[in-house]
Amino acid sequence: DYLQQSLDLRRKIGDKWGIANSLLNLGKVQEENGRFTESRKSTDEANIRAIELGDRRMEAESFYQLALSEKRLGNLDKAILNVARGLELVETIRGELIGSEVRYAYFSTVQSFYELYIDLLFSSFEKSGDKSAVAKALEISERSRSRTLNDLLRQANVNLRQGVDAVLLEKLQ
Repeated sequence: DYLQQSLDLRRKIGDKWGIANSLLNLGKVQEENGRFTESRKSTDEANIRAIELGDRRMEAESFYQLALSEKRLGNLDKAILNVARGLELVETIRGELIGSEVRYAYFSTVQSFYELYIDLLFSSFEKSGDKSAVAKALEISERSRSRTLNDLLRQANVNLRQGVDAVLLEKLQ
């Protein structure tokens, strides 16, 4: 009720970001209460508004929430597509952050994207028997682990290029 009141007030005063945020939060609560169709509707509107506002973090979060709703509604393909879109945004944002500590802190808050993506891929495999879903799940898992390791090494000021053959470094460039 309070979220709906918040949404109504934000619509009344024309708070565009507030409307998107209220819709996203409303979608989360609706999903937690088993109202998956309503959650998808609220979250979809939040997603559209986040895109219009250029708020990529909210957009990513809304894609994650849409993936949850689609999963609960049995739409695995749509759920996979949504979490993949959200993860793409998360990784873009992570790459733009300055400083390994900030990057690592941000990355630790979005591990659920990787976990959901992997879960959905395994569900897809169980449903269809398509082994490429398992391969993709492994790829996503390793991507998450390598990002974490890379950030930890940078945070510890480890020179990853020290002792590497000059020819390999040239190829890297």
